[in-house]
Amino acid sequence: MPKARSSTVTSYLRPRPHARLPRRMSDEDAQEQYRKEHFGTPGPIDAWLTPRIGNSACASSDSESHLDSPLAPDEVRCTVHLQRVKAPDEPECIFADADTFVLHLTTGLHALEPSQRVVLGKYEGLPESLDAPQWANLPAGEPVVFRATVSAVMDLLRCVAPQAESGTDAVTALLGSLQAVSLGG
Repeated sequence: MPKARSSTVTSYLRPRPHARLPRRMSDEDAQEQYRKEHFGTPGPIDAWLTPRIGNSACASSDSESHLDSPLAPDEVRCTVHLQRVKAPDEPECIFADADTFVLHLTTGLHALEPSQRVVLGKYEGLPESLDAPQWANLPAGEPVVFRATVSAVMDLLRCVAPQAESGTDAVTALLGSLQAVSLGG
């Protein structure tokens, strides 16, 4: 029997380091990564709303006293309202038109003051689509109330205003009144 070379035998017997397999992403993480890479989500509205709505979901129902307490000089009371406009139903057509979602922002210094309302965004499609903004999944018709600083609202409006097809006058008017609040406060 021929004698095996020692270097060949030892290379087979030497333990090899185990390569770690990559961790599998959850379906939600994979979907979020796909949305980020292909559609640039979250957009400026979603990025602005997400931290505020997370706090307001419990704030608007559990602690009304927090929302009714006096605002700081640099704060405004914000209400976000999603309006869902159903597409007409045509029974003889096999294809259905998509619904339209309109996100409204209303701001005011307190609950009794007349407030100003602007359209933050519009989306036509299915809320579960990958290209849908996250705000399209808010419950339609249910207002969400929270506090925000004047500067944060102004930054959002400046970012959203160039994209608004209509209602630019309302956005400009709201920016002017917020500017007056920030100078007066």
